[in-house]
Amino acid sequence: MKIFYILMSLSAVIGVLRYVSHRLATHQRVIPNPLAFVNTQVHRINQ
Repeated sequence: MKIFYILMSLSAVIGVLRYVSHRLATHQRVIPNPLAFVNTQVHRINQ
């Protein structure tokens, strides 16, 4: 069950990071490169 909780917390953190990066992107383009890369990868998967 620990793995399940770890996955849940990871997905929650990723969701928060995506939300924060999206909010930053709407205001100014000051996003670290790895975060932007992960964001584009997740967006591509969602499509």
